[in-house]
Amino acid sequence: MYNFDNELSKALKLSQKSYENEQNLRKQAKQLQKIINQKKLNEESEEKSYQTLINLMKWKEIFIRRGVGTGLQNLGNSCFMNATLQCLAYTAPFAQLLCQSNHSSHCATNGFCTLCEMEKVIPSMLMGKNIVKPRHLFKNLSKINDLLTAGCQEDSHEFIQSLLDKMENAYDDEQKNKKRRKDPQNPIRKLFTGSTKTCIQCARCKQRSVTEEPFCCISLEVDDNVCLGEALEIFTQNELMRGDDKYFCNECNRKCIAHKRLTFSDIPPILILHFKRFCVEFAASHHRQGSMKKLADHVEFPERLDFKALKHLIFEDDQQRVLIDSEYELYAVLVHSGPQLGYGHYYALIKSSDGYWFRMNDMDVIPVNTKHVLKEQGYMVFYKRKTDNLMKCHLRQIKAQHKKMNGVKMDEDMEQKEAQNVKVIDVKNEDKNENKQNGIKVDTDLLTTDYFANNCNVPQDIVMVDTMKKESSSEDVMLDKKSYVNVPPMATRPELNHNNNGNANANDDAVEIFWPVKQME
Repeated sequence: MYNFDNELSKALKLSQKSYENEQNLRKQAKQLQKIINQKKLNEESEEKSYQTLINLMKWKEIFIRRGVGTGLQNLGNSCFMNATLQCLAYTAPFAQLLCQSNHSSHCATNGFCTLCEMEKVIPSMLMGKNIVKPRHLFKNLSKINDLLTAGCQEDSHEFIQSLLDKMENAYDDEQKNKKRRKDPQNPIRKLFTGSTKTCIQCARCKQRSVTEEPFCCISLEVDDNVCLGEALEIFTQNELMRGDDKYFCNECNRKCIAHKRLTFSDIPPILILHFKRFCVEFAASHHRQGSMKKLADHVEFPERLDFKALKHLIFEDDQQRVLIDSEYELYAVLVHSGPQLGYGHYYALIKSSDGYWFRMNDMDVIPVNTKHVLKEQGYMVFYKRKTDNLMKCHLRQIKAQHKKMNGVKMDEDMEQKEAQNVKVIDVKNEDKNENKQNGIKVDTDLLTTDYFANNCNVPQDIVMVDTMKKESSSEDVMLDKKSYVNVPPMATRPELNHNNNGNANANDDAVEIFWPVKQME
């Protein structure tokens, strides 16, 4: 006699395994879909970020009609802060970004927030009619940088770096994904942050090591009446590492003489250059205490800076990309007048939104010409990228990739749907033809397609169906082992029909289909 228990146990094992595999695949599909959705969201965010920056690179009509803004009141040795704020207020993308920003409406910071305060100060400077008094910002200088003290004469270079850093962190805190420490679409980072690459080449084996570091402000040596181009040359000049400064080469496994050079890898849309005018001078070599000295030499800086003439200062692999937007134009100069760092005065020369130059000396707003600006003893100079072709190229690439992903996904969905429909029709037709030939009465409309088999290219779970004639009384009935039916997943299987008082052989031809035990009870 045929052993149905073995066949039943086999069918149950196959069905359970198929069900588990299907559930695992569904989990994997959900995780994959989550990754795809997050990638799509990041691309949309990046696209929106680039589009916003491109629109903000040039002054809007409302600011052009307004022209120059107001001055700032000196709150007691606050000229370093006033001059810095004036330079930032006439940085077109930065100022317009703060004018339309709404960080303060959902800021979660308890107490003083640098970005919230800047959202109040910058629009007041540009669009206000009265002199602005940034008291709250001045009182909280120590929260911007621990080394800054309200009422003391501080360094503008140190202040601007700390200010931008705090604002950058505030934008990072806005992102929803708290697992990432830095927001890749941070507008402050995209506007002010560039990168340099340090290349060290071993003189023995010629092996090169390249490291990349970010910057928001470049500090340049300005000895001996150098111009800006020469100062950049000094900044990127070759350095020989020897003696105690020898380089440990991993290839040679020893300390070797090496050549070290720093070059530009990425130049930001807003380029801030700082001239090192203050240094410590010792009266004699044996003296331990020195005095702060200011280098009063004039540093010539151009109104337009073109990096095509300085392309040798850019890392080789990055030259083609960087030189897409090679021209920069001067829009602000920060000046320090006085003999020493702690004894002097800061003021700014800015190019207003309507294209005219002004000297912003605390509360005083005085028009000046371009020649006067270029003759000033600059401490920091601010350049803005003249064109935005590079950002437009990035935007086109993002849109093309986004469009391609959407197109491929739609095509795959259509093909999969059509193939599934064709397969279902073929399966039903084959089952009907086979049932007619073998005399098996199975309602194929009740059979559902196997998700696991259709979508995962794994052989379908099958259960043998035995046909038994009522007239046959012999126990050694020859079984037709070629008759099979598809077993659908457990979650979609129909319940057994328990009509005819549980008599499975009430009809002329009885069919046994093995379902899970729970549904048979």
